[in-house]
Amino acid sequence: MHRVVFVYANDPEPILLERMSALEDTGRYETYAVYWHRTGSPLSIPWSSALDAGRFIQIELPDPRGGLLRRLFLTARYVLSLRRELKKLNAEVITPIYPDMLFAAKLAMLGRSKVPMMYELWDVIGAEIPDRFVKRFTRKLMQGLRAVFVTSEGYDTKYLQPNGFISETTKVVYASNSPAGWKFRAPESSEDKPELTVAYIGQIRVAPQLQNLVTAVGSLHEIGLQIKLLIAGGGQESDWIKSLSESSEFIDYRGPYDFQKDAEMLYSESDVLFAVYPQQQFNYRVHWARRGHQAILSGIPLIVARGSVMGRYIDEHGLGWLVDDDSPAELESLLAMIAENRADVMTHRTDSESILSEHKFESYQDRVVAEYDALFE
Repeated sequence: MHRVVFVYANDPEPILLERMSALEDTGRYETYAVYWHRTGSPLSIPWSSALDAGRFIQIELPDPRGGLLRRLFLTARYVLSLRRELKKLNAEVITPIYPDMLFAAKLAMLGRSKVPMMYELWDVIGAEIPDRFVKRFTRKLMQGLRAVFVTSEGYDTKYLQPNGFISETTKVVYASNSPAGWKFRAPESSEDKPELTVAYIGQIRVAPQLQNLVTAVGSLHEIGLQIKLLIAGGGQESDWIKSLSESSEFIDYRGPYDFQKDAEMLYSESDVLFAVYPQQQFNYRVHWARRGHQAILSGIPLIVARGSVMGRYIDEHGLGWLVDDDSPAELESLLAMIAENRADVMTHRTDSESILSEHKFESYQDRVVAEYDALFE
């Protein structure tokens, strides 16, 4: 069997576990993840996997966020540990995730025989068109990659190609950040539920979008509408939402959750899913949030940002509602309309298998495996 090693800068996320399982299930690959467990970091998430625990190699170091010297020092320590682990594993393919881990993996392999590298790009950090230094550095960093897997086609057409980051010999493959084996499907009517549950499920950030949601739901609750906010997830600002929930009866905060064990249960308690992201950031204009895929598969309507790739898709297929990304009044008005017209909620869903299949990882796993197979033909 061929040995593939993924390199990641945090605890394993569902998409990483699904990539590993897709390769393992062929019987042709043995996969490992070498990951940076950030001691005491709020970004660390609960996780579990059916894969053997020995496939996950934890490098435990403090969170590198902070000053430049701290980041450089901790990254150097990580690279040294990664170099030792890659030598022990004798990888046949290395797949870093995000630019920092691509840089770390290339440093860790200096002076050693060349090993094919794939690359996973799940988000774009920074500007759509970077400054000259970043552009040159990124082009150099991405030289020699065999394939790049992107979770939004916009990462290819609006970022990789216009900036000249990849050569003609590097294949870009769209492989969605959609769930594998998703089973939950909401019943066609939720009118018998006493109140409307608006859900925010994912990393918690103190951004205007989440603050607007909390304010809007709180205002509607105060005037007597039966509405509540379900929030689940960790993150650097989770203490903020935890504190709010302790003093606000309309907020039900569940804390960090294990995707494999808890995600479908959380969606089963949700009527509408909030997925509005700040549109001044390039990444959020073109990305596809995992929660969007999961909501569509679950038959749960979405509230998303107007002008985004997700927004255009949701609008085209009638799968939810659009709002400006920073308009508290518009959001409150929309939520009031939804709460007062519960029968309308479940009309914003689809049973079209051609649409639903776009949001299942099973529709993409063969193309992921094919790129690895091509390395050994």
